[in-house]
Amino acid sequence: LIVRLDMASGVLAGLTNDPTSSTNRITAINGIEQFGQSLSSLAQQVQTLRGQADQQIRQDITTVNTNLQQIASLNAQIEQQSLTGGDTGDLEDQRAQAVAAISNIIDVRTFSLSNGGIGLSMSSGLTLLDDQPRQLVYNSPSTITSGTVLPQITVNAVDPTTGAVSATGLPLDGQVQSGELRGLLDMRDSFLPNFATELGQLGTSGAD
Repeated sequence: LIVRLDMASGVLAGLTNDPTSSTNRITAINGIEQFGQSLSSLAQQVQTLRGQADQQIRQDITTVNTNLQQIASLNAQIEQQSLTGGDTGDLEDQRAQAVAAISNIIDVRTFSLSNGGIGLSMSSGLTLLDDQPRQLVYNSPSTITSGTVLPQITVNAVDPTTGAVSATGLPLDGQVQSGELRGLLDMRDSFLPNFATELGQLGTSGAD
């Protein structure tokens, strides 16, 4: 893009040397158009990248929810096996793998439940799993533009009997301190929008 801007500046400088030359005029117009097209294309790519980051966020949320459900199920199975004197080793291994899958995405720590199971909370203290099942909810927009207002991810309680998810939940975005999800949120909401702002400033400077 900088090369395009330098080229546009160069052909304009050439035009000032011989403003009557039709060749110089056409070259100057083409140079300006190419700079504008490059700027527009890059701005569109920024929004495309934000959309891709948002898609990965949705996938990560699905992964977290799947593993939260698995941990809750394994807690119940381990409790039952313990009561009957059965071996819980394989079940505990599966549960550890589910915890590891979640920890790759968001920062979590485990704690013991009264029934012998484990719960999960974030480093900030926000609970993701205890005796009350929970689910992450994110109503992602179909497309993302520079003017799109993105909703927050929320942690919602789940009715253990009916499986119904509560209509309201606690916001998650600001609670995430590390992991893949933190990187994706920063990319989508900070780094790329800031870059788009810089592109706009460059376009304004170029126009001047």
